[in-house]
Amino acid sequence: VRSASVLHHWLAILGGQPSPPHDPLTSLHSAGFLKTDQRIPEVEEAEVAEAALEARLAKRSQKPRAEPLKLRKMFQNAPKDLCCALDGKLVIDPVRSPYGHLFERATLAEALRQHPGRCPLTDNALVLETCERDHVVRAAAVRWVRENGPRRAAA
Repeated sequence: VRSASVLHHWLAILGGQPSPPHDPLTSLHSAGFLKTDQRIPEVEEAEVAEAALEARLAKRSQKPRAEPLKLRKMFQNAPKDLCCALDGKLVIDPVRSPYGHLFERATLAEALRQHPGRCPLTDNALVLETCERDHVVRAAAVRWVRENGPRRAAA
């Protein structure tokens, strides 16, 4: 702001009558300090970076998203006590409802989004915050995966 007022002061002294500035670049263009076709390197770099970011975001939104819990699909033959009561898949982030049912947190969250405030199995009142993480089941699931998971090929 100070540099704009100094610019106006000097233009007034030199005989120019600039209009009040709305944009500093417009003022510089109207004062003849910048030609309208002149590019500012920093602005050009920012525009290129912004265009590249927009292109990456557009490309990313066109790709189908992979399921975040691929591990759950790999182990469909897991013991029932390590599986979600809703989808029957191995639990990765197990929570237990106040009614004793074991759920995968993400699966239960989705079910509660579809039917807010109701347990998908019992239709009793239920919110995700009342379901506690089951660390014992999580440790058992990790142990089971280590024992039954795909083995790496010998190097």
